[in-house]
Amino acid sequence: MESSGSIRLQNFSLELGPERIPLTGWSGTLRFNGNDLSLEKISGKYGRSDLALNGQVRNLLAFLLHDDQRIGMEASLTSGQLDLEQMLELAFGIRNNQGYSFSISPLLNLRIGYEIEALRYRRFRAGELSGKLIVGGRQAVLEKSRFRTMGGMVSLDGKVDAREQAFVDITADLETKDVRLDSLFHVFENFNQNFITDRHLRGLVTANAHIEARLTRNLELVTDRLVADLDVLIRKGELNDFEPILKL
Repeated sequence: MESSGSIRLQNFSLELGPERIPLTGWSGTLRFNGNDLSLEKISGKYGRSDLALNGQVRNLLAFLLHDDQRIGMEASLTSGQLDLEQMLELAFGIRNNQGYSFSISPLLNLRIGYEIEALRYRRFRAGELSGKLIVGGRQAVLEKSRFRTMGGMVSLDGKVDAREQAFVDITADLETKDVRLDSLFHVFENFNQNFITDRHLRGLVTANAHIEARLTRNLELVTDRLVADLDVLIRKGELNDFEPILKL
């Protein structure tokens, strides 16, 4: 089956799929060409996130009409506010008592360049994000990602590998400049320990790091599989109200 023609959207809303994903206030032009779809100045809200897209969706009709068909997208994305936690729940999650189970469909192939003014995920907040996201083969790759977070700047290249049944593996190479040490511990929930926490620490972290980590499908850190090779400089460092030192 093939198609041709165009659809002009103006303040269009719907709930998508069995998860009833809310898409609201969408505008722009959809152009059909065979199995493919062109996105021209498409913008609207996906849950609490606002998105604007230009690009191509490949093999869309076959994906919608037949089982086991791949779907691909090459696009540029901009956003003023992106709630990543909600997007993961809506797009990849299977809701259960533990939250959701993360997965990446083997049928999904993406190449998306992005510019995002503000992003949130659990305790993490970031601004002025730019880079490229590539998804395929149950893996997601970030290339040349840059953003402001925790008072400093971060550059990141990384990969999320969801091919294993029970776990999600992450590798990352990153550079930080003047990231607040207490914020770093707060965002990562004190790395699942309470011996030394964000309330004890102050300072600005400039670092080069290679990190390998394993998460559960609910995106909880498996602490004994965390490996980090770090070159770290901490300026204006403080250790405050730390009981072992106070006893001395």
